[in-house]
Amino acid sequence: MKRFIIYVTILIVMVVSLQYLGEYTYTYAYNHGSPRNKVMWVRDIGTDSLDYVVIGNSRSYYHINPVLIERETGKKGLNLAYVNSYPFELKLMTLEVLKNIKVRKIFIQVDYTYNMEIPDKMAQFPWIPYLKEKSIYSQYENQDSQYKFFRWIPFYRYQYYESELGFRNVVLSMLGKKPNFYENQGFKPIHGELQKLDVFEHYLIEKENIFFADILDACSNLNTEVYFFTAPIFQFKGNLDIMERWLPNYNNYTELIQERSLFSDPVHLKEEGANLFTHQFIEDYFTK
Repeated sequence: MKRFIIYVTILIVMVVSLQYLGEYTYTYAYNHGSPRNKVMWVRDIGTDSLDYVVIGNSRSYYHINPVLIERETGKKGLNLAYVNSYPFELKLMTLEVLKNIKVRKIFIQVDYTYNMEIPDKMAQFPWIPYLKEKSIYSQYENQDSQYKFFRWIPFYRYQYYESELGFRNVVLSMLGKKPNFYENQGFKPIHGELQKLDVFEHYLIEKENIFFADILDACSNLNTEVYFFTAPIFQFKGNLDIMERWLPNYNNYTELIQERSLFSDPVHLKEEGANLFTHQFIEDYFTK
């Protein structure tokens, strides 16, 4: 019996030690390794100031080309949008930008996800490694009790999301392997052909979203200009004009481009369409 107790105790100590070792190793990689996502990129940006940044979901990630903007205006900026970002993630990214970069203007793409008030299950992944930081955890703690376990149990969050945050990602980060969004300052062109011609329909609820109110307060405190916009959608039917009443400096580009050949799907422009939209973006925000 005594030997059994000693064996179990040693086993427990080994398991706990490995958990803490994994916690330290993975967290070190996400704080000091080569950025593998845009949250890591912002935290390791290494620049004093930018003229602007673009924040949003895939509908700004694939639509606004900072290389084209710099070529035509000389303005330096980054596209920090990433797939599936809801208002919750837009707020997190805005706060992280304001903490790490001195920026004159922030452009935020908003659309039919305007009413969402919970984190997205996919868009949360880049933030999970930083849950032990009070500024990040304070945003998540009231969303789901699961985040308490992620914060307090060593290495648990990395094990739980192994396929997204695990060994492969950590090794690539430590080896300095950078993702392809670096090539175009955060912009990623897409291709493909729009197949379905069904009307894209969505109706918003008339109400304020507290995350956007928080964004406006944070930007105001640092005298950073903030602009909201909605990127083109093919054959859209809905009431996105609601956002004009809740968001200052809002531009609705939903109907700006309606040529089928310029869309990859109803809500995403192909590279040619993205360049056209970026030119309109330049004209409206950087030449007046």
